[in-house]
Amino acid sequence: MSEKAIRVLVHDNHAHLYRDLLEAEPGLDFVIHDQYSGTAELATSFGPEVVMSFRFAGNPYPRGSILNLDSVRWIHVSGSGTDHLAPWDTDRITVTNCAGFQANVMAEYAIGAVLAHNFRFPEFIANQKTRRWEEKTVQPAAGSRMLVIGLGPIGRAIARLARAIGMLTTGLCRSPGSVEGFERTYQRGQLHEALAEADVVVLVIPLTYETRGWFDADAIAAMKPDAILINMARGNIVDETALSQALVANRLRGAVIDVFSEEPLDPESPLWNLENAILTPHISSVWESWQRQAAEIFIENFRNYRQGGPMVNVVR
Repeated sequence: MSEKAIRVLVHDNHAHLYRDLLEAEPGLDFVIHDQYSGTAELATSFGPEVVMSFRFAGNPYPRGSILNLDSVRWIHVSGSGTDHLAPWDTDRITVTNCAGFQANVMAEYAIGAVLAHNFRFPEFIANQKTRRWEEKTVQPAAGSRMLVIGLGPIGRAIARLARAIGMLTTGLCRSPGSVEGFERTYQRGQLHEALAEADVVVLVIPLTYETRGWFDADAIAAMKPDAILINMARGNIVDETALSQALVANRLRGAVIDVFSEEPLDPESPLWNLENAILTPHISSVWESWQRQAAEIFIENFRNYRQGGPMVNVVR
């Protein structure tokens, strides 16, 4: 795109893990900012054309400090979700993400969540703490039906592992038609029909205006009473109050929740007290080398951008 160096604001508190990749890349002039405060001042003085955005702890995300900069033409997000940026001026700014690179790890999390509930690990761990010997029957995953909501790279990877342990897979997506790896697929308007036959429901859809609050009390009521819900998408997609009430009343067998409407989760949240829920702190796509792998994706896209070529993972 240009022979001169392109200014890149790297907004991350773990940039030391891949700084060498940035330093080795020709035509990349970068500064690192490792906190949310002071973003506007630094960005204004540096005038970046590109922002490499790693969302890290702290709320709210300094969206305006980045989107309001006249110099910015491209924002690259290290994960999949871009809800913290939306909406943006698509005529002026291109947004890309790293969707798909974390698919295999997230698939392992989903299958681990199923097995943890089926083999009653939380109950046995609780018994271990009180030195209580109590035999309980377990439930094999093979032959049960998993409904995957969101059939992108992550959803398809989850289905592959589910089939590998003998589960049946159903998918739900926006567009009609069959999807490889799924016995059948439903459209979003058929949500309740799909939920009624699923033993496990996995959410891996993005948070948008359309999906905010979409998995509501009616959706939860449409699930089988012995089903489990795994939310790996965004907390604001699910009615957390309705989910909590259903779990307390044992109208669902259980849930595994990795994402929440408020993060970190409030210590006073009733979700903490649910005996049939497993809570994890948004780690289903976090592993030891994920930041470096995400940076490698950025570098490849940076080369395309600099040469005026097509970029991958453009968010529409």
